[in-house]
Amino acid sequence: MEGILKEGAEGLEEFEGSVLDAAMIASAQRVEHYEMAAYGTVCAFAELLERNDDLGLLKETLEEEKKADEKLTQISETVNQNAMDEFSEDGERAESTDEEGTEQRSSNRKQPSRSRKSRAA
Repeated sequence: MEGILKEGAEGLEEFEGSVLDAAMIASAQRVEHYEMAAYGTVCAFAELLERNDDLGLLKETLEEEKKADEKLTQISETVNQNAMDEFSEDGERAESTDEEGTEQRSSNRKQPSRSRKSRAA
C-alpha cells in the first residue's frame, strides 16, 4: 500500500490539470483494488471459519469498496477525455508522426509546453 501511495504522490510532481486528475483517479482505483482483494480474502477466511456475523459485515464493506471503484470509473470517463483534450492542446498527441513520417506514440507524462509560435516553426 505504501508503494501505491508513493506512486500517487509522484504524480503530483509530474502532472497538472486534468492529466493530474486522471493520474490521481488511477491511483485511487489501485488503492480500491488492493482493498477489494484484501476484503475478498478475509471474506473467504470468515466463511471457512463459519464466522457468519463477521462475514456479513466484511461482505458489506467489500460491496462499499466495489461501489467506490465503480464511481471512480464513472468519473474517470469524463476526466480522462478532458486529460486527452488538454494533452492534445499542448501539442502532444497520443499518436503522431515524426519528421520521417514514422508513427510515434508519446508517453502520458506531461511534457513542457511549447509556445504556439515554436510549434508552427
